Amino acid sequence: MVWEISTERAIALPHWDLDAAPSPLSAEDATRIARTWLSQRNPQVQQFLLQQVTFSRAGAGSPAAVGFWYYTFFFIARGQPGMPLLFYAVVLPDGSPLEPLPSTVK
Repeated sequence: MVWEISTERAIALPHWDLDAAPSPLSAEDATRIARTWLSQRNPQVQQFLLQQVTFSRAGAGSPAAVGFWYYTFFFIARGQPGMPLLFYAVVLPDGSPLEPLPSTVK
């Protein structure tokens, strides 16, 4: 999946110095938001098992980019025997899940 965020939206996100203060959105809250978002889009799935979460900064390497932090989640769910279902979610620091680009949604 591919996610994209507009410059205007990135500028409006909470910004902070990670060395000076904790994130405005805890990992626990972000996980709850990601699971809720996935559940709403996949009501047939009974349980999303968290496999990995990363906390990353976009725009860190480019002086022209707007820097902001975000959570990326990787979940699995039980599918057919031996075939786990894979799910991804991105949650921004304002607590909103980021929608994947329409051409990548399957």
